[in-house]
Amino acid sequence: MNWKIFGVKYDKQETWAFEQMSYLLFCAEFNNRVGLFRYKNQTGIETEPIEKDGKYYGFQSKYYTNSIADNKDDIIDSIKKAKSKNKQLAELLLYINQELSESTTKSKKKPQYQLDIEKAAKTAGISIQWRVPSNFDLQLSLPENKYINDVFFSLDPNEGDLLDEIYKHNENILQAIQTEITFGDKQIKIDRSSVVESIANASQKKKNIIISGEGGCGKTAIFKEFYNSCFKKMPICVFKANELNVNHINDIFHIDHKFTFAQFLNAYKDEPLKIFVIDSAEKLAEISSNDILTTLIQKLKENAWNIIFITRYAYLNDLTFHIKENYQLPFSVNDVSLIGIEELKSIAVEFKFSLPDNQKFIERLRNLFYLREYVQNYSNIDKQGNYKGFIDLLWKKRIQNNAIQKDNLHLEREKCIIRISKKRCETGRFYISSDDLPQSALFQLKQDEILGYDDIHNGYFITHDIYEEWTLDKIVSRSFSNYSNVKEFFDDLGNSLPIRRAFRFWLSDHLSEKSKEIESFIQGAFTNAEVIQFWKDEILVSVLLSDYSEVFFKFFEEEIIANDFKILKRILFLLRIACTDISANQNIEIIKPKGKGWEEVIALIHKHKSDFFDSNLKLVLPVLSDWCEFNRNGETTKFSGLLALSLIQKTETEKNFFIHDKVEENILKVVFNSANELQKELKEIFDKVSANKWTDHRDPYEGLCSTILEKPYIATELIKTLPLSIIQLCDLFWKKQSRKNDRFGYDRDTMENRYGIAEKHEFNYFPSSANQTPIKWLLQAAFYDTLDFIIEFTNKAVEFYSQSDYGKEDVIKISLHINKTEVTQYLSNAIWCMYRGNGSPVVPNVLQSIHMALEKVLLEFSQILKSEIIQTILLRILIQSKSASLTSIVCSVVLANPDKFYDVALILFKTIELFHLDTFRCTNEFQAKSLYSIGYGMDKVRDILYTDERLKTCEDKHRNSNLESLFLNYQFFGVKGFTEEQNSEFIEKLHKIIDQHKSNASLNKSYGFLLARMDRRNLIPNVSKHDDTHLRIEFRPKELSDELKKESEEALNQFQDIFKYSSLRVWGDFLIGARDQTKTTKQEEYDNNPLLALSETKQLIEELKSGRNGISMFDYSIPAFSCSKLLIEYKDKLSKKDKAFCKEIVLSTISNLFADDYDYQISDGVEASVHAIPTLINEYPEEVENYVSIMVLTLLDETPIGHYKRVCDYVIESIHKSKLWEQNTKVAQSILFGYVKLNPIYRNIVTEARKEHGWGRIPKNSILEKLDKINLDFAVDNISFDINDIDLLDIHALEIVFQLIPSDTKDKNHLNIYAKSLPPLASQLLKDRRNDGSNIYLLRQHIFKNFAYFILQREKSEIDVFLKPFIDSFSSTEETASFIGELVSAEDSLNNCEQFWYIWNKLYPKIKELCVNPRGYYLEEIIINYLLAWRWWREGIEEWHSLKKENLSLYINASEDIGNIPTVLYSIVRVLNSIGSNFKNEGIDWIYTIVSTNSSLNLVDLESNTLYYMEFFLRKYIFINKQKIKKEIRLKNKIIPILDFMIERGSIHGYLLRESIL
Repeated sequence: MNWKIFGVKYDKQETWAFEQMSYLLFCAEFNNRVGLFRYKNQTGIETEPIEKDGKYYGFQSKYYTNSIADNKDDIIDSIKKAKSKNKQLAELLLYINQELSESTTKSKKKPQYQLDIEKAAKTAGISIQWRVPSNFDLQLSLPENKYINDVFFSLDPNEGDLLDEIYKHNENILQAIQTEITFGDKQIKIDRSSVVESIANASQKKKNIIISGEGGCGKTAIFKEFYNSCFKKMPICVFKANELNVNHINDIFHIDHKFTFAQFLNAYKDEPLKIFVIDSAEKLAEISSNDILTTLIQKLKENAWNIIFITRYAYLNDLTFHIKENYQLPFSVNDVSLIGIEELKSIAVEFKFSLPDNQKFIERLRNLFYLREYVQNYSNIDKQGNYKGFIDLLWKKRIQNNAIQKDNLHLEREKCIIRISKKRCETGRFYISSDDLPQSALFQLKQDEILGYDDIHNGYFITHDIYEEWTLDKIVSRSFSNYSNVKEFFDDLGNSLPIRRAFRFWLSDHLSEKSKEIESFIQGAFTNAEVIQFWKDEILVSVLLSDYSEVFFKFFEEEIIANDFKILKRILFLLRIACTDISANQNIEIIKPKGKGWEEVIALIHKHKSDFFDSNLKLVLPVLSDWCEFNRNGETTKFSGLLALSLIQKTETEKNFFIHDKVEENILKVVFNSANELQKELKEIFDKVSANKWTDHRDPYEGLCSTILEKPYIATELIKTLPLSIIQLCDLFWKKQSRKNDRFGYDRDTMENRYGIAEKHEFNYFPSSANQTPIKWLLQAAFYDTLDFIIEFTNKAVEFYSQSDYGKEDVIKISLHINKTEVTQYLSNAIWCMYRGNGSPVVPNVLQSIHMALEKVLLEFSQILKSEIIQTILLRILIQSKSASLTSIVCSVVLANPDKFYDVALILFKTIELFHLDTFRCTNEFQAKSLYSIGYGMDKVRDILYTDERLKTCEDKHRNSNLESLFLNYQFFGVKGFTEEQNSEFIEKLHKIIDQHKSNASLNKSYGFLLARMDRRNLIPNVSKHDDTHLRIEFRPKELSDELKKESEEALNQFQDIFKYSSLRVWGDFLIGARDQTKTTKQEEYDNNPLLALSETKQLIEELKSGRNGISMFDYSIPAFSCSKLLIEYKDKLSKKDKAFCKEIVLSTISNLFADDYDYQISDGVEASVHAIPTLINEYPEEVENYVSIMVLTLLDETPIGHYKRVCDYVIESIHKSKLWEQNTKVAQSILFGYVKLNPIYRNIVTEARKEHGWGRIPKNSILEKLDKINLDFAVDNISFDINDIDLLDIHALEIVFQLIPSDTKDKNHLNIYAKSLPPLASQLLKDRRNDGSNIYLLRQHIFKNFAYFILQREKSEIDVFLKPFIDSFSSTEETASFIGELVSAEDSLNNCEQFWYIWNKLYPKIKELCVNPRGYYLEEIIINYLLAWRWWREGIEEWHSLKKENLSLYINASEDIGNIPTVLYSIVRVLNSIGSNFKNEGIDWIYTIVSTNSSLNLVDLESNTLYYMEFFLRKYIFINKQKIKKEIRLKNKIIPILDFMIERGSIHGYLLRESIL
């Protein structure tokens, strides 16, 4: 500590500074984290005492320039004051800037003044702790207090200075922002408090925020208000986006001093809430190093900063896309709208100025930029004039600056900016050289910041979009006022994209003024043959966006429909591309129609329906679809709906009418969204369907009805509009129809049949979910009608089930007692658990889904409606229902709301049979999550719609309670909101119910134990701690009758006995069960002491011999599993005798394979035993021949075990898993060669036996006897092998041979096997299986997979010989595609880059050759796999270990040689969005090569996906490189043609991106 530095830093403020330091040290000592930021913003010092372990501590700070002794009285005085103010104060820390001196008296250590001070303190009841420089030294040396040292004792810039600099930097940025508009001597303030408040709320919730609005709407001013109200409470750091455009991340924080990013993060690390603001975030697209930006945002995210982006509305869509895709930040958007017309009028009245007469002009003043200019130039503005006059005024003031007219400088300035603008349009360059421009005018424009200059490019640029807009508008206006004919006008404008856009804006402005001159200009230009098409497009877009379109369509109807509707087709294209707004709503992009043109176009199509609509579906449908998505009412919606409906009606009027599924769904979406306007037509259709019972696949309207029933989420509008018709449909389609003479005349054995439900829907409602049927939406639209339907439908179904074979076994009848009414219901496990979908036997999905929807809606309603209403509904369900499945739902609602529906609970309690089943349902809840998750991840849409909905229900608190726990809870805690008296009465009712049950002798016998558990009067509570916030209360009955005790023990013993060995079974399963399981204590016990497992296995075997009654097959397989595991994993811990025991079990299990009565089962112990053979080979070398023969004979058995694997696969996996090739090559070799020899002999024996036995089962012992006679030698030492034996093997045997050979083999014999067998095999494998007739699909996959691993592990010099047979047999088949796919998959695992690319280059000529005939059926799949656009990359992958810069010639060649094949473009853009994400610049070149040489490429079926990937890629690319594209003409000339290519194929994003870079 250098006190001189302290003196210099705090000259004349030493006492204040020392107080501050003492305060920080005091807080640090008591671990009270203050944080630098809060310390700097603290007003005054908190000197309240701090409590620790029941004692109160305070501090005092004393900075003295003379000795402590001289200030003794001052110290004593302040001690007394401290105690008088804080009576509880026990310890006082005294901070003094000097050391205490030692006493001059030798016998004493402490000086007298110290003794006096401590005595005075003691008298006051306080103990003193001295804190002097030697203490400070120690405290300040601690790393966590470094910042205190830096603030007070260092002249180097410290983090405190960093905070000051950030504060000043914020102020500098925000000071220029005006939150008020000056009008004369008054200040106009716009009230935006609600927006400020919503930003503040979102910040408190630690959300990232985007504040967006049009330029001039006042977004930054709103932020400034937020800043001013919050900057003292939390750190807020504001940066302009262009300040982040730096060479190194630390440069961002080089404000006055050179701070680093790490210092910045550290300075705020203790702040719980902190905000980093990026203003003008649209400029992020201009940042040259995107890596710096990514690092900045990732680090801010990791350090708990929230980020606020402020951006223009026009860029919002791009920015949200970018934040989601590149930074994975969640965010909420705050839209700042322009001020409303009414607000504008009231401001004008309040501040006494008048608004212009012209409506369009007023509209522009909603923008605060223009409002400010309007009031500042108020006296010079013509209020009767139009907006154009206002802009002219601003032009004169800003651009010409006509206050200075000397030497015509104002005209020179105008000439400069117009010339620069024209040059930018003609050349596409951003910087324009100034050689021929008047220098004095340039200098002035640069000084006024209208132009900027860049040294590197030696050129000028226009600084603001608004100035460029004004200039281009001037150019168009002047050309127009001087033109003599239309062609000349357009020739004069040129054909650049920016000028085309300016013309479009100019034309729109004039059209809104309803200028007759412009209307006649349009009419002349539109019919003029000399005007180029793109100018006509621009005219059309302006017309479509304006109200003039109505006149236009009437005037030009003949021309529009001429030449087979040529112009109408063009209009449809332009409408979707240029007359839309895209708003990003979370992850879904919504296309919003814009302009009157939509209504006119749709009306015209409706008028010419018969000639145009049916034959141009592909063009019209997207337009109708976009319109109805946004407009659910009105005449245009009706026209759209009628057009779409006319197609659906053809299923009734035309025979064999067919629509493709995807198209049908799009047509139906239009019908559904326009349902409001089609009520009459749709109701007629539904009535017809019901009257005629049209439910068959070939019946009229089947597609319409099925879609409503199976995808109700797209038909919600229709369901709301016609709920009763939809209920009618549910009834018709779900109930089993009485038979029209069925050709088979018998019922299939399905659960649907047992419930009397139509078969058709058996698979369409998997997985069950509340969102699966229309019921959820029907309940919201017509609750009581739907409820009646559910009750009636369920009653019939469950009644039907109770009569079925299953139902007769498991359904019982129970009685509910409701206000003197007795209701009989059907009950079983499956019925009670129906709404959770986890009972057994399984209930049809449609019934489960209906129940799930009813439960979901009732739970939602119970939170928002009055309890009385819900209670009435619950009682209605109980009274009308014959099925306990609905009672179970009532039970769920009661469990969720126990303090609302206690009366309903009493009814349920009276039926004792419900308790056990609800406990069973409750114990099953822990499996519900895994049950619902089956198949998760296979189908994204299904997961989002259905599975996620179900998984969410598992989080409901009441899932873990049940009727029994509710009954107990009521007895202990009563009903919330009841008085004590009411609760006593209520509990009395409960006891009455129990006593009633107990008095019934037969009930007491079956449910005695339950009744004892439920009765509080009979329970002793035992309270223990569960965790910090919860207590665990366990109850046990006081006394049980002897009978009950016995019953309870018997039940327990029986239960324990059944599951006695289940832990051993789970532990022993090292195959299927070994994946991702958490071990129980019992399993860990076996791990630590494997001999325990052995003794239990022996015990089980004894019990099985004496007729143990356990879980049949489950128990019988345990010994094989545990003995195999013991041999494989714990052989060293086994004695000789134990090994022999395990060996015997393993061999006797395998011997089952050779018995005639063996019934192949998964997990029966055979597979486990085969895995133990390699261990036996090592342990018992003298018996090796026996083991080799077992392995060879097992290999001959190709029986499949379901879809699991074949028996022969057991051996293959056992050999590789045990590393037999490495550890005992000879044995592995003899198994291989033994199989090669034996297989043909075995096949001959079987063929002969077939003649005798036909297709029945051939006795295994007869085969074994014949094999025995052959007397094959399995001796390991003299194995012989004849390569010609390979010719005797069929494809099935070869597949097993390939699987046996290790893929990295170097063995000559193995390589010879491959070399000899591949040539004939390759052609057979690559044959198109549709012409092949043989069913070798799986076999082919296995061989391809093996070969891929094999070939990738060869030396490069060996590859050709093995690869050639395959390449020679390539053709456009699925098989070739699959072969290439397996190579990619193998390389993904192996990462043998050199071999992979050697193979890939060898394949290229053949791929090129296949592309000569692009009609090849599977060429698409082949190219996708070859160009690595493989379908199995994991989601989100951005690079691949085997795709490096040196391999990119693959794409250069493909784009040049075969770019005419649509799949090549598709594959390339797919790769650029996955494993090729790091090659964006190269990607632009590949895409450009394809689109520039194949401009008319027809993308056919791949169009929508290719465009999707192109849009995705280009949006990222353009956002990151926007500045580069604007400035580098070569790059721009590649990007524009790519975007043009996309636009011509209907890409809206292509159009928007092109607009954004012009």
